[in-house]
Amino acid sequence: EKDAITGEVTIYDLVPHGQNIAVTKENRFKYIYLMMDFKLNRRILDKLNRFVKGFHSIIPVKWLRLFTEDEIQKLISGTSSTIDVEEWKKYTKYIGGIKESSKMVRMFWKVVEEMTDKEKSLLLQFVTSCPRQPLMGFKYMDPPFTISFVEC
Repeated sequence: EKDAITGEVTIYDLVPHGQNIAVTKENRFKYIYLMMDFKLNRRILDKLNRFVKGFHSIIPVKWLRLFTEDEIQKLISGTSSTIDVEEWKKYTKYIGGIKESSKMVRMFWKVVEEMTDKEKSLLLQFVTSCPRQPLMGFKYMDPPFTISFVEC
């Protein structure tokens, strides 16, 4: 396998001494199965274990048992409900000398209010990398949504 960044090639044996076994018509299905297992499971196992360890350092396993899979998904990714623009405005931070009453800010929010739900989700995804508002609302967004004035 070739590393996309360094270009370094690493050889992984799918079975002991696998580099000495040719893929033939007779063993091709076993090879495909082993390759899929490697690509989907074994190759990412170390990274997955580190992720799980880090996740559990933030949310202990005993707490996770209190939630369903859907509830955990909502906690991580927010809700898919309609974006509340009034709440979004209320908890927006303004920096760089711009104020909520500024003409540019009023025009920005007017455009947002006229957007479809899909467009609002896309805007939120553009600025936060998540298309949904926070589970408990914009009040709990950390860091808060911020509009900044920058001189060009």
